[in-house]
Amino acid sequence: VNRLSSIYFSERQYDSTAAILNQLLTFTHLKGKELLTSRLNLARAEQAKGNWTQASNIFNSIIDTFYPPVDENNAIMPAVLNLPSELVRISRLIGDTNAVTINIRSAQNYYARLIRDWPRSALESAARSNLARLLADQGNYDAAIDNLRMLKDSTGQTDFEAGLAIANLLSVGKKDYPGAIAVLDEFIARTKDSLRLPLLMTQKGITYYENKQYNKCRELMSNIKDNYRRFYQYSPVPQNYYAMSFAQEGRWDLAENELRWLIENYPNHEPAFNAFLTIADHYQSAGNSEMTANWFNKADEFYDKMIRENRGTGIEASALSYKAEVARRQNQWEKASRHLFDIGNRFPGSDIGRQALISAAAIYREKLANPAMADSLINIVRRELLPVADSKNIDMTTDDNK
Repeated sequence: VNRLSSIYFSERQYDSTAAILNQLLTFTHLKGKELLTSRLNLARAEQAKGNWTQASNIFNSIIDTFYPPVDENNAIMPAVLNLPSELVRISRLIGDTNAVTINIRSAQNYYARLIRDWPRSALESAARSNLARLLADQGNYDAAIDNLRMLKDSTGQTDFEAGLAIANLLSVGKKDYPGAIAVLDEFIARTKDSLRLPLLMTQKGITYYENKQYNKCRELMSNIKDNYRRFYQYSPVPQNYYAMSFAQEGRWDLAENELRWLIENYPNHEPAFNAFLTIADHYQSAGNSEMTANWFNKADEFYDKMIRENRGTGIEASALSYKAEVARRQNQWEKASRHLFDIGNRFPGSDIGRQALISAAAIYREKLANPAMADSLINIVRRELLPVADSKNIDMTTDDNK
């Protein structure tokens, strides 16, 4: 039945999908993963039909039924564990503020219950991680950090990924730059991993940048370039912040040279895409309309090249989104909306595709005086915002262990 429902779903025959799944659930007594798979697929079919209330009810019933969210082998079921957080994310994306409030409260209660009921377990750690993310999204940084500090590695010390998250919350959230540096220094001192060290150093350099300590930022990024060549070769982040630190100091000639080098050496990466806009913005702020137009044209040509060379990939999607941004900055709203709509059509079911449709809807509503089109795009997004743990393209779940 789930195989057949998957075929119906891919053909957008959502009524048929829901009908056979309802029959299966009515006339059989499924358990475990089979029950979970069938109910998830039914919820997704109802959502695709536009019945968000019905879909939401099924999703919430799954959370209640599969408590605790583990299978018969006591392995965590991410599809259930992440559902409360995903329902918050969906409600926020579609702008349903009432649902956001309700789902946040439910999610926090759910993860707090897991922490309370399953202490010193993998479930507690997973619940704390999700709870920390929820709290951080609400600006409750101290509580988020407290939960992250409870995530320990095999040596009993704060987990590496949790440490990075703590440093980021201290820096970006609380603006406690010395605190963030202290956390990163602690991890740098105890880390011997040659892959993790440049990552920590990069984060530290970014923190110096955010604290306007541009010289210290450049020192660290240069250190990475000199001593961690492989990391520097594949990550454009150090070079990007090295360039931007000059821009922040008003040393534009140096900044532009470094940004040009970034474009030439990391053409398939987002910082290179953004470098064109950074340079165009500089000349626009300086009142140089000729150079501004020149760099916007260069940007469009570059993005077109990336689209031709990377069809069907995330790079193509990013290039299209940057073309939309160029049009937006030039107040070319029809053109911007077309590019965004194109992303939604080319990458249906993906995060970037859904976000493009949301941005296009905002343009239709606020700039093109077409609220009907805006509502139509939001309804498309509402049908496709399926709560899946890995944020992959929409697909029906199967029981296969492939």
